[in-house]
Amino acid sequence: MMRGVKKRGSGPGAESLEDLSDEELMARFQKGESEALNHILARYGKPLFGFLYRQTGSRERAEDAYQEVFVKVIRAAGNYESSSRFAAWLFTIARNVCIDLSRREKHRMTSSLDAAAWDDAETTRLELVADQGPDPEADLRATELCEALERALARLSPEQREVFLLRERSGLSFKEIARITNSPLNTVKTRMHYALIKLRELLVQEGVAELDG
Repeated sequence: MMRGVKKRGSGPGAESLEDLSDEELMARFQKGESEALNHILARYGKPLFGFLYRQTGSRERAEDAYQEVFVKVIRAAGNYESSSRFAAWLFTIARNVCIDLSRREKHRMTSSLDAAAWDDAETTRLELVADQGPDPEADLRATELCEALERALARLSPEQREVFLLRERSGLSFKEIARITNSPLNTVKTRMHYALIKLRELLVQEGVAELDG
């Protein structure tokens, strides 16, 4: 998981962009060093796309959201403060993009006479995909456990799924998730608790996990 940890260079005084923390890369980008953003993209492309995919339920919508997130990152870079952990800042933007995308999709679907009625399940229906970028490798979604887990994630409530993904797939702390979702800390922990219980129950039903005892 990415924690923005700074790595040491290979020689005395050596420092490259790969050696910098997320926050230091953003500081470089704020000063006009565009290559710094490419390194941030390399670090966060796969987990970010995985989060967006599961939140939108569609590869096409996830790709649109993926592009929109980084457009917003570029536009808001001047407002980023290095005292804030970059991962939390990035996934706050990603969550807001998903919310906006969902609202636009609902409006578009309800305003068209030819469109099918909006079904909340549409936003949670998942195809099989691991934490990949826009071109995920097919072999990463081949195992029975991966398939069962994706189906189980799709059956969580939106609130439980969101907390699970932000915690387990994006590496954020409960406090960070509470700030991102504007929820009490205990509520976030409770959602995670019940998400894990539900996932276990569903995996048992799928035959890929066993009950203790």
